[in-house]
Amino acid sequence: MSAATAFATIVAGVVSALQDAHPGVSVQANRTRPASASQAQAIVVRLDSSRRDTTGPLGATDWQTVLEVECAARTPTGADPAAAADALLATTWQAVLSVPLQLPDVLDLDADPEITWDFDAGETPMVSATFRLLVRHRTHANSLTPWSA
Repeated sequence: MSAATAFATIVAGVVSALQDAHPGVSVQANRTRPASASQAQAIVVRLDSSRRDTTGPLGATDWQTVLEVECAARTPTGADPAAAADALLATTWQAVLSVPLQLPDVLDLDADPEITWDFDAGETPMVSATFRLLVRHRTHANSLTPWSA
């Protein structure tokens, strides 16, 4: 079995940090739907894109990887569904932005200033708030292997 790429390592690290910060909340990697009908709250971390930075140091490759972090919450009918998603978003944002020094080979991590909201009607309305993380990280030159591996 081959070693994980730097991209998979970063997603796993962010998922782990969010699981630690949100006990009892489903935190998943790379799912298209954030929550099943039985879940009140869920967080999904998805790979969006990666771009090689050609100005990295000799013997290494720097990357700009974008992750999407989606925070979803369901509420009973009659309650404001955005309020539950908003609370989950706030704690997720704080947890994610404190992660960089704990992730191997991450040089910088910042959140895109845009948050998108998606409202889904149903018996128990669900709201998702999604933001993008911009991660700058390093691999071995001409490789997808994490620099520290």
